[in-house]
Amino acid sequence: RSSDLAHGSADEIVQRIDAIMDETGSDPESAAQMATKARSIFEERFAAEVMLSNAVEYFRCWERTRAEICAPIQDTVVDVIIRVGGRSTDLIFRAVRSLDAQSAGRFRVIFVKYKDIDLSRILDAQWKRVDGFEIVDCSGGNRGQSLCAGLRHIKSELFSVLDDDDFLLDNHFESILYAIAHCDPAKIFGYSGMIEVSEVPDRPLEDGEDSRRLLKLSSVSGGHVLNVLGTFGMHTFVASSRLLQGVNLDDWGLATAEDSALIGILLENAEVRFTHRATACVSGGRGDRSNFDVAPSRSEDIFEALLRIG
Repeated sequence: RSSDLAHGSADEIVQRIDAIMDETGSDPESAAQMATKARSIFEERFAAEVMLSNAVEYFRCWERTRAEICAPIQDTVVDVIIRVGGRSTDLIFRAVRSLDAQSAGRFRVIFVKYKDIDLSRILDAQWKRVDGFEIVDCSGGNRGQSLCAGLRHIKSELFSVLDDDDFLLDNHFESILYAIAHCDPAKIFGYSGMIEVSEVPDRPLEDGEDSRRLLKLSSVSGGHVLNVLGTFGMHTFVASSRLLQGVNLDDWGLATAEDSALIGILLENAEVRFTHRATACVSGGRGDRSNFDVAPSRSEDIFEALLRIG
């Protein structure tokens, strides 16, 4: 009878309560039997100890199911390009740690150094899922040049790109590898949604904000090609390295928009799969965060990106 009270106006609910009270008063024996039955149902199905036991069993079942799903993809190797030189080793360490904390996959990290930086703290640390590091020198290189330098050193069937100040939730690669399981190995492009994380704890929340984490889980937009490509974060995807075959990686002059150029090139021949999860975190609010829209070369970069996409 509680379901009868779930809908309707306030007056309708009051009238229904009055009717139930009248029924109870007119037939107390039947009401007592119903109360006993309700109590029995509650104790069998909804008592706290029962609900807690159900939650524990649900979690154990979920763990078994997740282990079965992850088993075929546990040792899938992904090359991850991280361009370094402009930010602290603390941020880089966080990025690598988010790879090491993944629930599936193994990782070969390609550090592309566009400025000199001491990475010994990271290279000497003990890692569980990071199998090794390769250091690529691209001293003085811009974003496009450093990206291409990393792409030239990919050796695995799959690759990804992770900016040094961003990080991933622990099920990022698990969800992508599961989503692309039945794709043509030569055409893989799996991607996730993003979570924008404010890293300025004392910044007051702006109008409309109710959290310092903003979900950016959206369908691909239409319109201009750059609007479409802008929905794919650079660190949200895993792609087949075979999609790079025949791609000219020489003379990229892109100081910005290199992510749009690369993703556009990959998508041309890809089988695209979306995880329907937001697992790639992009940091925001810090003073060292890039703002590409005000770059002096922005117009030229967009033009070159569009030419390379074709």
